[in-house]
Amino acid sequence: MERLEKTQLLQKITENVPGVIYQFQLFPDGRVCFPFSSGALFDITGVYPKDVVEDATLVFDMIFPDDLHELRVSIMVSAETLNDWDHEFRVCHPTRGVRWVHGFSRPEKRSDQSVLWHGFLNDITERKNLEEKLLKASRLNLLNGKINSMIIHAKDHLQLFAEVCQILVQEGEFKMAWIGLIDPAKKKLVVANSFGDEHGYLKKIDPISLSEKQGPLGPSARSILEKMTVVSNDSENNVNYVLWKDMALRIGYYSSISLPIFVNGIVIGNINIYSDKVNYFTHPELKLLEELTQNVSYAISVIEKESALAMSEFSFRTIFDEAPMGIALIDSEIGSFYKINTKYLEILGRSIDEIKGLTWMELTHPEDLTNDLQQLSNLKAGKISGYKMVKRLLHSDGSIIWAEISVVPFYSKETMLHLCMVENISDRLRYEEELRMALKVRDEFLSIASHELKTPITSLKLQVQLITRDLKRSEPSELSQKYIKALDMASRQTDRLTFLVDNLLDVTRVESGQFNIRPVRFNLSQVLLDTIDRFQGLLLEANCPLTLNVSPDIVGIWDQNRIEQVLVNLISNAVKYAPEKPIVIELRADSDHAVFRIKDSGPGLTEADKSKIFQQFKRVKSSLNISGLGLGLYISKKIIDSHNGLILVDSEEGEGTIFTVKLPLG
Repeated sequence: MERLEKTQLLQKITENVPGVIYQFQLFPDGRVCFPFSSGALFDITGVYPKDVVEDATLVFDMIFPDDLHELRVSIMVSAETLNDWDHEFRVCHPTRGVRWVHGFSRPEKRSDQSVLWHGFLNDITERKNLEEKLLKASRLNLLNGKINSMIIHAKDHLQLFAEVCQILVQEGEFKMAWIGLIDPAKKKLVVANSFGDEHGYLKKIDPISLSEKQGPLGPSARSILEKMTVVSNDSENNVNYVLWKDMALRIGYYSSISLPIFVNGIVIGNINIYSDKVNYFTHPELKLLEELTQNVSYAISVIEKESALAMSEFSFRTIFDEAPMGIALIDSEIGSFYKINTKYLEILGRSIDEIKGLTWMELTHPEDLTNDLQQLSNLKAGKISGYKMVKRLLHSDGSIIWAEISVVPFYSKETMLHLCMVENISDRLRYEEELRMALKVRDEFLSIASHELKTPITSLKLQVQLITRDLKRSEPSELSQKYIKALDMASRQTDRLTFLVDNLLDVTRVESGQFNIRPVRFNLSQVLLDTIDRFQGLLLEANCPLTLNVSPDIVGIWDQNRIEQVLVNLISNAVKYAPEKPIVIELRADSDHAVFRIKDSGPGLTEADKSKIFQQFKRVKSSLNISGLGLGLYISKKIIDSHNGLILVDSEEGEGTIFTVKLPLG
């Protein structure tokens, strides 16, 4: 088959493969090119494959500037060590904007001293966006928790403001935060406290005029005068940032938010937060930060009124009613509402008149009532000092509200009460479910894509076999022998690709919860001996003396194909990582388990290696040029876990490695 025909065949096979399949070459003089790349290169980078066959400069021109240096370093490290190249970076696509890309390839040294990588590129922008949303939500929820814990112990305004700013920067990972207070006499907003990378920015803006006559209003002044949250998600193009834009961009303030602080319905100042990311403050973040500001407002109210709380019922009622969470005092015997605040009524969708005569039991979903009553019984009996739970409340319109509640005893002169605090978490649960569904769709796509890869690979394997057979039947010649050798290499590479796709399929099955086992009764001893027979050639080639100690006829009910897969992974690892070293394999049975043990005399593992060896795409660093995606041990552990078994590793640097597998005999 002519070179053009082979190229056309390969091109057809790669047309439907998700992502880019490519070859990348680095020459000794520093020149780089893509000898081959599939058509999807244009979708990911905006560059056509034909334009980078001789020179890859056009692709590198598309790399996000902040990622270019690290990308080049990763390529040079892979070229020098001949270790796999595995890297994530961004590209600036001319029409699709900034996209995240994951690349993986395996290098080989060529006779001309160039290095040639074979691999693939995938657009992972959606995954990155999902990860960023999850990370932001998790970080802001943690931040809210930290601030709420701090508020309880805050003694004065200065301590409160200082710690709020510090937590925002350290836990929220914002660039800078400051709190401003209004000076009514001067009609100015004055910086009270700040934390983070400020670099003289506050000196330039402090104090901020609250008079429109002084010029255009920035976000901080607008939030005070308009009594609303003001978001600037693009400092460079916000016309209201014109006076501070140059300095803000130099420091890295690409997004900002100003949130007014209300005390007794009056704006007294605001919280100002800066992020080093454009478009950071979307709706979920906005909602969480507004809740945080409400809690700060509540804390200020508490601090201002703390001295009078013990004497003033009016002060208690004000704080009770203004709390940003639902609070109720409930009669412990009949369950009626002794006192309930505005937020709790809002959560239930009811007025104070509608709540009279109702009990908390009538407003709890019937399926959650038994658990709640049991917890309350334990509280009354003194077995617990309080309890928390997630349950469903019945809204007045018939809908269901998911709520997180905390209940503690509250002793009154008149009667025994329970203090119940409630937070509406319906939106949070819905958001988490949407993220779970998005991840499920991603896993289904990966599974389908992996299945689709197997069809062209099988076709390619068949074509290679047919061509090899025809060449062997023809008159032998120097050229035919050369082609046969090349086709043999292509066949081996196709087998490797099939193995990689099978591993990827297993990973997607694990992630999507479709990793099933099919148990049958079989003789594990015989399966192990048959597996070792298949490795005889490889053991001889690697010069690995083998010692066997296999108890006969160990029979159990397991998935034979999956257990054989584990044996193959562990034996091949021992041969790969410990060539020319003895290997010891044992199989025995105790009262409850079949115990398989394989020991090599290789370089051993560090403590760091042992902690990650069963993770996805994690491989042990080695001076040997060893292939593989780092999925074998990850999949092996999932297989053994699915059998309720154990897989353990015991190793020290320079002392070899022992893997032990225990499978229940029952």
